[in-house]
Amino acid sequence: MEILDCKNERYHVIFEEREHFVEFYAYEINDLMQEFPYDYTELSANDFYHKTLKEDLKAQVNFSVKSDGCANMNPINDGVLMHFCSERGIQSFGQLMNDCYSYAKSIFDFDE
Repeated sequence: MEILDCKNERYHVIFEEREHFVEFYAYEINDLMQEFPYDYTELSANDFYHKTLKEDLKAQVNFSVKSDGCANMNPINDGVLMHFCSERGIQSFGQLMNDCYSYAKSIFDFDE
């Protein structure tokens, strides 16, 4: 597991590279500050992931990109639809998705 350096103001993203896909986990930073009992910025991605499991803090979005360029997303990990308070929030999420997809494309070098 690694941290995706997407410099997104709303989301903290970790990922794991597998043989035929990259799995991304996006956590809302506000949830981490309110609910996560550790300084998540000081943890390795692997430690962060396991502590979130232990604390039952689920990623806002689970997103994967396969080696052929297809993508899958599950935005309902906590049983609640994603909520955006403004257009800025939607744009931030769109940029997050672009960052994840671009990273996977650099790994697998697929054609669009």
